[in-house]
Amino acid sequence: MKKIKGLIAIVLVGVLFGDMTAASVRAMEQNPGSPAPSGAGTANILHVPLILVQKRPTNPVFGIEMGNELADPSNGGPADLMAKAGANWVRNNALLWSAVEPTQGVRQWDSALDSRLVNAANFNLTPILIIRSTPTWAQLHPNNFCGPIKPGMLDAFANFMKDVVTRYSASPYKVNYYEIWNEPDVLWSLFSGDSQFGCWGDSTDSYYGGGYYAAMLTKVYPAIKQANPNAQVLVGGLLLDCDPNNPPAGKDCVASKFLEGILLNGGGDYFDGVSFHAYDYFTAPSDFNDPYNNLGNYSNSNWASVWNTTGPAMIAKTNYLRSLLNKYGFSLKYLMNTEVGLRCYKLADKYCNSAYSTSANYQNTKAYFLVQSYVIAASLGLNANVWYNYYGWDYSGLYNAGTGKVEPSYNAYKFTRGAIYSTTPAGAISPAPGVMGYAFAGKNYHLWVLWYIGGTASDGTVNTLLSLPSVPTAIWQWVNFGINLSNEGFYQSSPPSQQVSIGRAPVFIEFIP
Repeated sequence: MKKIKGLIAIVLVGVLFGDMTAASVRAMEQNPGSPAPSGAGTANILHVPLILVQKRPTNPVFGIEMGNELADPSNGGPADLMAKAGANWVRNNALLWSAVEPTQGVRQWDSALDSRLVNAANFNLTPILIIRSTPTWAQLHPNNFCGPIKPGMLDAFANFMKDVVTRYSASPYKVNYYEIWNEPDVLWSLFSGDSQFGCWGDSTDSYYGGGYYAAMLTKVYPAIKQANPNAQVLVGGLLLDCDPNNPPAGKDCVASKFLEGILLNGGGDYFDGVSFHAYDYFTAPSDFNDPYNNLGNYSNSNWASVWNTTGPAMIAKTNYLRSLLNKYGFSLKYLMNTEVGLRCYKLADKYCNSAYSTSANYQNTKAYFLVQSYVIAASLGLNANVWYNYYGWDYSGLYNAGTGKVEPSYNAYKFTRGAIYSTTPAGAISPAPGVMGYAFAGKNYHLWVLWYIGGTASDGTVNTLLSLPSVPTAIWQWVNFGINLSNEGFYQSSPPSQQVSIGRAPVFIEFIP
């Protein structure tokens, strides 16, 4: 594919070129069910501004976090389902230093981890392996496994990582991405014993312990590169609890300065990329008796992010991290969002439980959010966007173990990956008031992904009728997960028309030049 540079004008149907046709995207459709519901509204005049085409990441952004289920080698099993959905990345938590080296200098490799990584390779999933958990003999704070390493043991950790990379970079494991702790910007004293969180955070430091993490990286990075020059070292997935440049009331957000502490203390030359986490939260309905009262609504108040203004918190976090990296001269470092999802936080018992009759609104919103998160991640130039996780946290999963079925969001994942896989992101577009979207360029077609952020459920204006300058080649619209199990939630082609109903659910529109 030819590299496309510079500013381009989007004229009429405008977005560039790619190499997937309408027929190949149609092959991704999951269900030939009933037509998608149409919306009401007034026609709008199409306007698309000049946009900047960004360089495509080395690998496609689609990822999934998986635990022990990754070891299942069966057809139709978790790894197989995600491979069939087009996942490229799989994140696994974790290789526990404390378990592999309980006694200094003695290795007890984890056979269960070995099985997971072999299976990932067999399904062509690129693993991101988290390394965490300090053994008792190396702990800075006694009985604090998730916390930092004592200064005198940093060389021991570097030697350990050299052995880890020597072992796991080779066949049959084929691991090249190593994330050093998970959420290290969490305060160490919050946890005793072991925890899946990182907790290198130091509240007595104005950069929350980032400087000491940098000291660790200066020891570990050379050892890893000596074992495998192609190995990629990731700053452990940063929680980034809130925006330090715009803190919400009652929060100082100093923990989010952890990366700046790394950069200020010479750590910038000792990592390849930054891994971070960006969740949003399903908004509680104002009327629990109206199942579609809050359809498509989410927010993250700690980052001043809302569904109908800014979009997902991922955007604000990416901008913050890039500004820091640019400030300190490390603009070429790449970013990976290694935990993303729509959490049904504190609503599960009322509204988002596994009884489908009461969770249709959340399930549809999760599918909408998933599509948005991946088209935005691709457009932002992230190297990975890893959904958390296969079974879910606060109902964020793509598979429901209770029902033994994939969630509607799995169908959205599979379709979106097929639709944008072979395209080049061409930036954000706003073709009409209240319509948000992103453009993609294929070899012989243009693709828009659009959704409506205007109107309210109470006045019935949750859709708008968008007038296009010409008839598109194909349109795909989301068929809502049925509140009475009338369907399972999927993308379906609609008859091409010059007027398209755009609602809360993202709509895919293809043009052939």
